[in-house]
Amino acid sequence: DERLLLRTVYFEVEENPDLDGDTIQNILDAFPLDKTQSEPKFNLIWPVTDITYNYRVTTPSIGVSFNLQQNFVGTFNYTLKEGNTDVQTGVFSGFNSGKNTDFFTFTPHYYTFDLEMKADKVYTLEVNLEDASQDLNNDVVITLSVQVYPDQDGDDLLDSYDPFPTVSGRLTRNMEIKYPTASHLFVWDTDSINLAVSVDVELAFEGSLYYRVFENTTLIPSFDFTQAVLSTLNEVAILDLTKNTMYVVQTAIRDKNTSSNSVGVPKREYMIPTFSHQLGETSVISSLLAKDTLSEPLLFNNPGKVFIDSKSSVFVVDGDNNRIKK
Repeated sequence: DERLLLRTVYFEVEENPDLDGDTIQNILDAFPLDKTQSEPKFNLIWPVTDITYNYRVTTPSIGVSFNLQQNFVGTFNYTLKEGNTDVQTGVFSGFNSGKNTDFFTFTPHYYTFDLEMKADKVYTLEVNLEDASQDLNNDVVITLSVQVYPDQDGDDLLDSYDPFPTVSGRLTRNMEIKYPTASHLFVWDTDSINLAVSVDVELAFEGSLYYRVFENTTLIPSFDFTQAVLSTLNEVAILDLTKNTMYVVQTAIRDKNTSSNSVGVPKREYMIPTFSHQLGETSVISSLLAKDTLSEPLLFNNPGKVFIDSKSSVFVVDGDNNRIKK
C-alpha cells in the first residue's frame, strides 16, 4: 500500500565495558570476569624448581600458560644460565591476538619452549612477562638439571644393561668355572666338592645358572637345558663324587625373558624413546592398576617415572628393570 508510511531504525546496546566492575576496561583486563585480578599473568607448568630431569629426557622443555588481556603486546622472556653464563635466551611475542574475542569465554594461552641443556650440569632458568605499557613484577627463577647418562665406559650401552659397565667395548656376559679347576686330581677320599661359578651379567639380568655333570670325558653332548640342574647365579652347588672316576662339568646361563635355548650371549641393544618432559612418578594405586592391565605383569613389577614425548604420548618406566611401556 503506497499510502502506508514505513520507517526502519537500527540500534544496539553497548556491551558493558567493565564486566567485573574493577574499573579496568575489558579490553585491558586479563581477567575480565574476575574483579580480584586484572594484570597479565603466566604460570610455569613445568619444570618445577630443583627438578633433575632423568637422562631419558633428551629434549628438555618448559610449558607455560598465560592469562592476557585482548590487546596484550608484550613479550615472554626466558634465560637459561649455567652459573653466571647465559646459555640460552628467548623472547616470545607471537601470542594469538584473535584467541579471546569474547570476554565471557576468556581462556589461557598455552605454549612450550625447548631448552638447550646438557647432562650432569645445574642450570638456573629466569622467566618473566614484560609489557612497556604497564609495570609487571612477575620474575620467576628456578633451578634444574639433567641426570648424567649412566654409561661409565662410554660404549653407548646403559650401565644397567652392560655386564662390564667400566670396560669399554665389552658388551657380552662372561662366565668362569672357578672350582674345580681344569684337570684337577682330588685325593681318593673326597666325597664331594663345591662347584663355584663366577658370572658377569648386567644389573638388569633376570635368569639362572644351569649345570650338568658327566662321568666320562668322551661323547659330551651339546648343552641341553632340559637335562641340566637349575641353580642360582654366583651361588655354590655341592657335587657328590665317586672314587676312581673322571668328570666333566658344563655350565650355562639363560635369560628367562628370551625363548632361545642358545648358550651364546649376543650383544644386547636397546632403543630408548625421545622424551621431552618428565611428568612425575606413579603412585602406589596406579602401580597396582598398571600390574592388572599389563599383558606381562611379571616383566613390569614396579611402574615408576612417567614421561611424555613431543607427540604427547605418555610412557611409564619400570623402576626395577628399566622396561618402558607406552
